[in-house]
Amino acid sequence: MVYKRYRGRNVHFTFFGSNTMAQSWTSELIFEKVVIIIKEAMDNDNLDITLTDKLAENIGAESLDFADISMRTVLKFGLRMESSVLEALIFNQYSTVEDLCKAVAERLEVQWTAPHTSHA
Repeated sequence: MVYKRYRGRNVHFTFFGSNTMAQSWTSELIFEKVVIIIKEAMDNDNLDITLTDKLAENIGAESLDFADISMRTVLKFGLRMESSVLEALIFNQYSTVEDLCKAVAERLEVQWTAPHTSHA
């Protein structure tokens, strides 16, 4: 685990081994992991996150939160995302949770279909 200071609190990041890419990803699993990422980045386990939630408007993410979410996404999924994708996330072009899930699915080469459950 790696710790960093963010908004006056210690935040930890968990690094996953090389088996992360070998994992059999599904849309539901991607959504579950993205929800965890958002809750960790926002330091709020009580968030009720749906696919249609807007990261800024409904969840309350600000510019530093977007940077944190993008970094956690890259680390948790073991992705290599080009800077344009990260910038799009940071500058709120992926405005909903589903937009972020779709971006992850695309990089994991998973066909995205909205999970049956939209609550986490």
